[in-house]
Amino acid sequence: MCEALMELMKDKFEEKFEEERNEGENRVNELNLRLSKAGRMEDMMRAMEDKAFQKQLFEEFGL
Repeated sequence: MCEALMELMKDKFEEKFEEERNEGENRVNELNLRLSKAGRMEDMMRAMEDKAFQKQLFEEFGL
């Protein structure tokens, strides 16, 4: 019984992890798309290296 429960929990954890990873990727892709359309390539490059700046941009674009 305990082993079955552990397997179920593991599966749910992996599903949740994959879902959150996909959401994060989509968020970054959307930010890059918006920056590109706005001609802000330097900001896009900086955001790849500076997570604090990336967070600012997420807030600026409502992401």
